[in-house]
Amino acid sequence: MIRRRAALLFASATSVRGWMSSSTSNDGLVSHLVRDGIVSTPAVEAALRRLDRKHFARAVDEPTRPPDDRTAYADAPAPIGPMATISAPHMHGRCLELLAEPLLRRPAARVLDVGSGSGYLTAAFALLGGGVRAYGVDRTASLVELARENVKRDRSLAEALGDRVSFERRDGWTGLPQHGPYDAIHVGAA
Repeated sequence: MIRRRAALLFASATSVRGWMSSSTSNDGLVSHLVRDGIVSTPAVEAALRRLDRKHFARAVDEPTRPPDDRTAYADAPAPIGPMATISAPHMHGRCLELLAEPLLRRPAARVLDVGSGSGYLTAAFALLGGGVRAYGVDRTASLVELARENVKRDRSLAEALGDRVSFERRDGWTGLPQHGPYDAIHVGAA
């Protein structure tokens, strides 16, 4: 199964034109990801439209100052802290597309996001469906706090996610065994 998924990722990555998906708004960015064939699952599209990337592309040293629209909605990584970036949107879209179907087929699914950074992908996992619980781990305390604040900052997002998303400071190698077993594990930083 792992070999098949790796082959699927490799084969599908050859058609990605992510650098062309940039926009000046979150809605435009997601529309371009759909246009470019990166996002095709309705649940993935809805999750990405619900999460404004600008609110998660903030830097640790300036958490109250959002980035400019060009940086926030560029289909490129953006710095969020010391030796840390938020991944390019096409990478998030691909990851969500690969994992949405197995997560959504279960009435209650658990996903571990190792290297959760600003919390964007962890929150997106939880937004895929009401039965998805997402756990984010990062080794950097300031990033864990940034992720928590990013979710809390949007009151309606925090209410929609409820207790289905959480962030902890941990070494990714140890994960969070107390919440497992997991239906999916995403490793975004190593």
